Amino acid sequence: TYEQFVWMQKLIQRNNPIWANLAYLTGSFGLFLNGVLNLFRYRNNLTYYESGMLGDKATNWWKLSDQIRLLFMTSIGLIASITQLLAIAGVATYDNLTVWTVLVTYGGFVTACFVVALRMIGYDRAFVKYYDPNSTISHRLFASLAYFYLGEDAYDDWCLIAAVGVLWAWNADSWFWAQWDHMTLEQQQTLLEQYELDMEQNQKRWAQ
Repeated sequence: TYEQFVWMQKLIQRNNPIWANLAYLTGSFGLFLNGVLNLFRYRNNLTYYESGMLGDKATNWWKLSDQIRLLFMTSIGLIASITQLLAIAGVATYDNLTVWTVLVTYGGFVTACFVVALRMIGYDRAFVKYYDPNSTISHRLFASLAYFYLGEDAYDDWCLIAAVGVLWAWNADSWFWAQWDHMTLEQQQTLLEQYELDMEQNQKRWAQ
């Protein structure tokens, strides 16, 4: 209902800017930690991705998709954590806003689409290998494992995205104004001009 919506808006607006900044830092550092631990510790074994080759020397789509995902998570998590720490100190808030709106949002979307495409290819290759009449029991076992691991990685991603997405969405309003308050007048003017230009273009598009 409208009353519930107003109540939620008031609750969100009560968020302290420092807590909003810390929420974004928590999410970005969590991404970095998850990526770096999996890359260099938990999935660092040379035989970890062996089942992705489906029992022969086929292209390991599982390994390829997973390492791209983890490399992006590590790099973008580190960059966003550094700029967010600077923003908490009131430094480089405009750069921090750019990192989050461009690298994290758009970069994350493009990378996610690419990783999903690689997983779909890997899943299809495992499906073909499993039902190939010439496949051995070993081939079918590796194909079954590839099914499982590809699905498990996708499930883990959705859980992680949901968790940090809720955290960031809940604090987005207070976080943005925390960045805005520490920008220079020139930076604020640049954002306003871009906003007005976008609105003008949208009005022309809607009028057509």
